[in-house]
Amino acid sequence: MIWHSGFENVRANFAAQFIPVGEDKYLYRLRGKGAPIRVSAEERKRFIVAFDRFLRLAWWALLGGTIAFLLALLVVQARMGFSDETYNRVFWIYGGVMVVGFLALYWRVSAAPSIELRNRPPEGGELTPGEFRQVSLKRMSFSGLILPVLFISALLAYSIINGEMLKEENRTYLVITVVSIGIVLFIIYRKWRIERSERQ
Repeated sequence: MIWHSGFENVRANFAAQFIPVGEDKYLYRLRGKGAPIRVSAEERKRFIVAFDRFLRLAWWALLGGTIAFLLALLVVQARMGFSDETYNRVFWIYGGVMVVGFLALYWRVSAAPSIELRNRPPEGGELTPGEFRQVSLKRMSFSGLILPVLFISALLAYSIINGEMLKEENRTYLVITVVSIGIVLFIIYRKWRIERSERQ
């Protein structure tokens, strides 16, 4: 389906809250770190189906809302007329509102299992921050981390070579880009160390 590829990572993150512990048995951890609660395969399937329904509705709402907004913006601009700067500002504000709205809904819907299971006793404690970091790093793939770094590094090198990124007004973007690449490289290093220590 058209929404599938765009939201597959979101769906995978939700499903990752359910950890298999046996045949048709799972432990649910809220956001991957909460206290483990035992659920059946049927319950897990029901939660994931409900989340998939939310993703489909969210996709079509975002698409329909964006199309309606752009059409309304074009009509208003044609009748009233305003500068490109104002047009861009309004567009980015709308984009920000849509992102914040989706994240707020996602935060609520992704926690739906914990609300339904709140009266079921947990079978252990929450993960410590260190344990959660290790679990999160293990879920990431090296390719998913390295490929974006290579792509952004290539764009950065091209911008530096043609002198665009070295202009004074772009120095802030240069610093942000370099720091971002450094952070991702540090994450890759941490993941490599964790997996190496587990193999020894």
